[in-house]
Amino acid sequence: MKLQRRGFLQCSAVAALLLANPHLAFAALKAQSVYNATRYLFISDTESSFVTVFDVVNGEQVGLLEFDLVPEIVEISRDDSKMVVGNTQQPKLVLSDLISHQRQEFVLPSPPYQAHFMPRSKQLLVAMKDQVGVINYQTAELTLYPQRSNAIDAEISSQSKFLYSSFTENNWLLDSAKPRIYKKSVSDELDEPWVALDLHSRMQIDSGFKEGIISPENYLLAFTSRESNEGFVYFPGEDKLVSTGVLGSSSAAGSTMVEPYMDSLFMRILFANQETGDIALYKFLDGDEWQHFKVDFSPRMFRSGWLDRTWILGGDGGLLFQTYDNPDDRVFHKLPGEVLDMWVSGDSKTLYLTVDHGSPRVLRYDIRRREALDAIPVHGVIKSTMLRMGSNNSICY
Repeated sequence: MKLQRRGFLQCSAVAALLLANPHLAFAALKAQSVYNATRYLFISDTESSFVTVFDVVNGEQVGLLEFDLVPEIVEISRDDSKMVVGNTQQPKLVLSDLISHQRQEFVLPSPPYQAHFMPRSKQLLVAMKDQVGVINYQTAELTLYPQRSNAIDAEISSQSKFLYSSFTENNWLLDSAKPRIYKKSVSDELDEPWVALDLHSRMQIDSGFKEGIISPENYLLAFTSRESNEGFVYFPGEDKLVSTGVLGSSSAAGSTMVEPYMDSLFMRILFANQETGDIALYKFLDGDEWQHFKVDFSPRMFRSGWLDRTWILGGDGGLLFQTYDNPDDRVFHKLPGEVLDMWVSGDSKTLYLTVDHGSPRVLRYDIRRREALDAIPVHGVIKSTMLRMGSNNSICY
C-alpha cells in the first residue's frame, strides 16, 4: 500500500508540473530534430519515465521525451541519431531516433544492466543479468552469445563488467568472482571460445573485479578489485600489470573504490577510495610513478576538461578542479549534496552536474575559470539524475 501511495504521489507531482507547463510534454516531439552532439543535453528522472531535453546554446528547455519505463540506462550513439533507454528491472530496451522520434522496442530474455552502441555499425551491445547479446537495430535482430559453456568459464551476472574497445572491436569481460579477464572479437564466431587472461598468480587477491575501463585500441585496461581497495592497470600487449597498492585502508565490507577514469588522451588514469578520500594518479608516459592525493570529502566520480589540462572530482558535498601537471593548482567548491552524475561539454569548457538535494536542476561550472555559472532549472521531472550528450564525455563512455 505504501508503494502504491508513493507511486501515486510521484505521478501527481509530474502531472502538476505538466499542467503548469503543458507545452513541455509535446515540445520535443514537435521539434524537427534534437540530434546535435554538442547542443542538446538529456537529463533523466529517477522517479518518472521522462527525459528532459535542454538546448545549451539557446539556454532553454526544448521539452520532454516520455518512455514507458523509468530510465536507468541511457546511452546515445556517437555516430548515429539513436538513443537507447532501459530499466534494470524490465526485460526490454527502447530505441528512439532523435531526428524522427520514431521508436523501436526490443524484448530481451532477461533485464539489461549495460548497453553500448558499437561505432561504425547499426549494432548495440547489451549485457543482461545472465547473458550477453547484440542487437542489430537496422534489421531488428537480437543475437545472443552462448550462456555459460565451454566458450567462457565465468559466471555472467549483473555484477560482471563488460567493456568494449571501439577501434579494435573487441568485447572484454571482467570476471566478478575470480581475478580473470576474458576477451572476444566481434568478428569471432558466436561459439568460438573467449581468450582468458588469468591474473591470479600476480595479484594478492582471490576475488574478482568490480569496475573498469579500456582504451579504444586495447592498449590498456584499468580496473578495481571487488574485495580490496586497490586499483590495477593492465597492458595486454606487454602483459604488464601495475597496482595502486591499497588506497587508504582495507575494508571488511568489500571495496569502496569508485569507477576508475581515463582521460581522452589515454595517458592518465585516476583511482579513488570513496570511504577514505584517497586518490591515485598514474601517468604511464612518466614511467610507473604514482601521484597520491587526499580530499576531505567522499569521492564519487572523475571527469576532465578544458583540453584535458584539468581533472575534476565530484563527490558528497564537494567538487574539486585540479591541474594534471601542477598538484598545487586546485580549486574546491562546496556542493549542496552528493553528485549523481557529471558531463563535460564537447568543447571541454563547461561542466554539468546533478546532485541529490534541492529542486530539479543541473549545476554548471566554467572549467577554464573554475567558477560556478547559473544553474539550469529542469521542469517536468521530480529528481534530475543522469546526464547525456551526443559528444564524447570521456573514454569512460
